[in-house]
Amino acid sequence: MELSDLQKFVVVLVLTGIVLGVGILIIDQFGLATRDITIVTNESHNISVVNGSTTLTYTPVISCSAVRNSSGTTMSISTYTCVSNGSVTTTLENGTNNPYYWDYKYYQNTTTSNTLLTGVTPAISPIATTWLGLIVTVMVLAIILTLVIRSFVIRRK
Repeated sequence: MELSDLQKFVVVLVLTGIVLGVGILIIDQFGLATRDITIVTNESHNISVVNGSTTLTYTPVISCSAVRNSSGTTMSISTYTCVSNGSVTTTLENGTNNPYYWDYKYYQNTTTSNTLLTGVTPAISPIATTWLGLIVTVMVLAIILTLVIRSFVIRRK
């Protein structure tokens, strides 16, 4: 391998890494885009303490639209917070109006296309994280070895 061939080799390795990285990101985003949005109404939870918390059944939560107490009164949005992992914190009174009924939207990750696309990402990501680095290392060592051996060879005229 000539020293002038080194540039072509490096460009091929960089382009391979870029194509793998962009491909993995695109497949991952397609997997996220194929999720269905599902609406849950009247999921009941008991709150036992003031400033208590509970966990909603389905995740990831997009938003909570309403919380009602046992008498049907809709609670002010300032009295609760929803987090995407399903964790809910409240400043509601402690158990006096249990149960509380939650209405919320969540991403349903069990569609066939979502399952297939999110399964591809972990399957091909070791190529970019493990194998590509190993291939680059072996090729760099081969280049160094070739340059060292050529420096000891006497060129004939």
